[in-house]
Amino acid sequence: MNPGRNAVALTLIVSDVDGTIMGPGERVEGICRAINKLYGLGYKIALATAKSIYEIIGLMDKICLRRDSLISIVESGGAIYSSPGVLLSPSKRVTIQGVELEVLELGSGLMEYDEVIDRIIMETKCADRVARLSRMDPRLVSMYTRLSLYSAKLATMREYMDVLWTVDKRCLESIAESAKALGFYVFTTKRSIHIGLHGGKHVALRALIDQIGYREIDEVIGIGDTDADKEMLEISDKAIVIPQPDGTITINLQRSDYLVAPYSAPQGWVYSIELILLKLI
Repeated sequence: MNPGRNAVALTLIVSDVDGTIMGPGERVEGICRAINKLYGLGYKIALATAKSIYEIIGLMDKICLRRDSLISIVESGGAIYSSPGVLLSPSKRVTIQGVELEVLELGSGLMEYDEVIDRIIMETKCADRVARLSRMDPRLVSMYTRLSLYSAKLATMREYMDVLWTVDKRCLESIAESAKALGFYVFTTKRSIHIGLHGGKHVALRALIDQIGYREIDEVIGIGDTDADKEMLEISDKAIVIPQPDGTITINLQRSDYLVAPYSAPQGWVYSIELILLKLI
């Protein structure tokens, strides 16, 4: 990823959001200052998250993302949204909550395989109810995730991926196996499954690198906190891991040349950005 003769060298920081930038309770102390420093020095910031574009727009003011500089891989790789002029060949243009955006769709829309997910759930023997985020009452989502009611409402607005919740671990495992067998992207946590018909964050990152037409990328620095970010961090030029609130590391990278931040989010992200700005990583 080296710039051409007439290109301006560009460092792209691609970062997960939950548990990486934002801490428990949607804490973001110090994030605005760090992001403004990056913008001021010419760095480009791309989010890579399971969140929907509606959630990202809802976060823009909170974490000081600029409307003219937004780049976000959403729903774990289902699409890339950006401010106009970033992508070489966007699929379409949209306006969401007054923000003009270009979109590169990388996966099938949720409505195209909505019934398939229902069938997988119906054919799986589960001891407890399976809830789909896209169909949940925001009040229940807020109770379950501890998100604010506003954030919970935005979280239900899915386009390229759904999240399934149940306390039945065997049920989760069976649903995951069935979805993988059908070619779905699947990421599992202790109590949930992310299901989408796309390639994941790392595939979206490669597409983003190909699509940035105004400059050639010289360096990609990836930042994440769980195995949902693993492949994205593996293909980044440099990688930073943010620990969990209890200090544990829940991502197992094959590469050895990565940095582990000494703090969890948001302080760990702010610390990492300071190291980047000081050229210490």
